[in-house]
Amino acid sequence: MSAGTTKTGKTGLMAKPKKLLMVSIVIILIIAVIAISLMLFYANTVRSVLDDEITSNLKEITLQESEIIETQVNGDLYTLESVATVLQSNDFSGLDTESTMKLLDKIRDQNGFKRMGLIDPDGNAVTTDGLSYDFSERKYFRKALAGIPNISDTFTDIVDGNSINVYAVPIYSGRNVVSVLFATHATDVFENKISVSTFEGNGYAYVVEKNGDKIARSHHENSVEFENFFELDGNLLVSIDGNSFETMHADMQKGESGVTQYKKAGILYYMSYAPINVNDWYILSVVPASVVSEKSSFLIAFTGWISGIIVFTVVILLVYIAISQSNAKKRLERIAFVDELTGASSWVKFRSDCNDILKDHANEKYAFINFDINKFKIFNQLYGYRNGNLLIRHISAVLKNDMREHELYCRAGSDEFNVLITYSDENEISGRISGWNNRIRSFPFIRKKNYNLLLSYGVYIVPKNDYSVTRMSDWSKTAKNSVKSNAHNYYAFYDDSMNQKMLHEKQLENDMDAALQNNEFVVYYQPKFDLDSEKPVAAEALVRWISPDKGFMNPGEFIPVFEKNGFIVKIDFYVFEQVCRMLRDWLDHAMPVVPISVNFSRLHIYNDDFVKQLLDITEKYGLSPGLLEIELTESALIDNDDLILTRMNELRDAGFSISIDDFGTGYSSLNLLRTLPVDVIKLDKRFFTHEDDNDRETTIISSIIAMSEKLGITVVAEGVELRAQADFLRNIGYRIIVQGFLYAKPMPEDAFEELLRKNMEQ
Repeated sequence: MSAGTTKTGKTGLMAKPKKLLMVSIVIILIIAVIAISLMLFYANTVRSVLDDEITSNLKEITLQESEIIETQVNGDLYTLESVATVLQSNDFSGLDTESTMKLLDKIRDQNGFKRMGLIDPDGNAVTTDGLSYDFSERKYFRKALAGIPNISDTFTDIVDGNSINVYAVPIYSGRNVVSVLFATHATDVFENKISVSTFEGNGYAYVVEKNGDKIARSHHENSVEFENFFELDGNLLVSIDGNSFETMHADMQKGESGVTQYKKAGILYYMSYAPINVNDWYILSVVPASVVSEKSSFLIAFTGWISGIIVFTVVILLVYIAISQSNAKKRLERIAFVDELTGASSWVKFRSDCNDILKDHANEKYAFINFDINKFKIFNQLYGYRNGNLLIRHISAVLKNDMREHELYCRAGSDEFNVLITYSDENEISGRISGWNNRIRSFPFIRKKNYNLLLSYGVYIVPKNDYSVTRMSDWSKTAKNSVKSNAHNYYAFYDDSMNQKMLHEKQLENDMDAALQNNEFVVYYQPKFDLDSEKPVAAEALVRWISPDKGFMNPGEFIPVFEKNGFIVKIDFYVFEQVCRMLRDWLDHAMPVVPISVNFSRLHIYNDDFVKQLLDITEKYGLSPGLLEIELTESALIDNDDLILTRMNELRDAGFSISIDDFGTGYSSLNLLRTLPVDVIKLDKRFFTHEDDNDRETTIISSIIAMSEKLGITVVAEGVELRAQADFLRNIGYRIIVQGFLYAKPMPEDAFEELLRKNMEQ
């Protein structure tokens, strides 16, 4: 038993290594077979893929060459059609033939045509080179006479024996073709187009008709001269399978494309053929098979060498990728979730966290607050982006130090912040906003510069089960925007009236295009008077909207909406043209005219064609630009100094006067007078609204007017409503133009005309 057991054990022990060896050998053989099979499969796949790539590339090149020919033909036909349009618009029958030929010869020279000419309906021609010939039987002439612009196939020029193609287009008188305009191109033009090197100089091309007749061939040394391509079959060229040219010929008759192979002098070639959208032309692109097979052989050999390296590097790459992905994920999370400047949450992270907090603490009362800095761009321009960034960080620190449990904040934009806070009542919200505002405004740099930093806040009370953070942001912004121009309040709570205002603005936007088309926008004129004589010497054009549904609407109701959506650009040009129309009418009726100022939005500053469009309108009405004054608000001139200076110089060079409205309300009024070509400044009425004498105020206004007078700048005091204000201005002792309700309110065109007539009669 013992021996048997031992023997059996030894046999088992010996059998295991053999079995393991056999298994290993089998596994190795299987792996080898699989590896060899995979390599063979891979090699064949690569070869197949490369063949497909070759075919695809060849088709792509063929398509590109086809488009080149199409572009040339269409471009030349477009040129001829344009010339034909000019000729037919100038009463062609009455033109002098010699002058017409001179014009055509100039066009011929500019476009590289061989000759141009006109053919009458009987086929008689007048050409730029004096050729006399009966064209009546020419197919291209008959097509054009039938109203079809076309190009001929290739044929021999009767003058010099060279190959040419002829373009022909109809010339109309009414609906009748009265003549044919033609232009001759040397076929070399097409041959040069298809002689562009392909496949490193080994490829070339032909253009043929679908029956094989030659149109053009490239200048490549291997291209073959022929009259009909299919006549080469069996002679110079040999089909691979005996009928590939027949298949190609059949495809071309059906307007189809494809790729075939043939041999020339024992060398294998690939040829792709595709239709050109010109007559029945086809493009044939040819490349030697050796050029492409060399690439595939190299790639297959190369892949064999790198296969082993790939296996070795894959593991390393996988480890590296895993580590890199982990690090990249952390970096992306930081980029996506953390504001780089402040270290606070980003808008993306804030929005996600808001949803979680509102769901997890549904019993809490929450308010969503959006706020930003008024005119932060101006702060950056005055004190630099570095100090602007320091201010933003200061705001973030103020918020961070005030955040309670389950509260969030984020920097949502340049100077914009969103905050989600808990509250017990609205007074608590107001108190926290007031605290933030005071601490933000106590930024040391602000106090040092004595800068009046203003912020605007909007509050949205979050209803229960409302998880739309986007809606919260929108409504709080709506509330914030309602106090943007409010000098007394810097925060507001959202209510439905704000939504109604938004809906009203949306309705205005829906109606504005139709209103402009229906002439619902009416121009009113507010006269400007000489302070001493109290006679009207100018006027300002103001727009009013008189709607059949809503009645009379003041500018304050719709102009801010149009400023935001850009429609103000159309309104400005509309008002300008109405003013020009009125001035033209007055001049035609010997009426006295005065300069009219027209307000233009700052958006026009960014339009490179702004001045040209103004001149087009003045030229349309035959007006001198000197009768028009282009009025811009001072705030529109603060940004983009170089662009503004360029645009204002263009206006000045064109002859327009330039005025600055609301002068004295900005941060750099005196600097504007120093740098910009200004003709008129309109003093903001806040300078002289006080009825009591004010020596300081008088000194300021006197200085501005005196300096303006020395600079040759006219001063207009707007908003004069009281006789005391007029007396105050008169006592300053300078020539001033005044405008305001004391003298005249804005009035319709007919009332303004009557005012000027009465003044003329006095």
